[in-house]
Amino acid sequence: MNEHIAINRDATARAFDADGVEMMRGDCADGDPVITAFLERHGRSGVPLYLWYGVGEAEPRLLPQILGPSSLIELVQRQF
Repeated sequence: MNEHIAINRDATARAFDADGVEMMRGDCADGDPVITAFLERHGRSGVPLYLWYGVGEAEPRLLPQILGPSSLIELVQRQF
């Protein structure tokens, strides 16, 4: 649902492209222990896990598991 509402939107893609935001996606369907450990380091036992690595920030910000339509665009606008 998040992909439809917040991530895979033209407005989000334009905002990301305009400011050079890179999106990374991990797939934990195969039970990869490296991904499982990564999730656990961030206090999650499963997906979704959304992290925002802001410019100049030492640690990523944990985003909500349910994203709103403009939540990612607002992060970009606050960042730049």
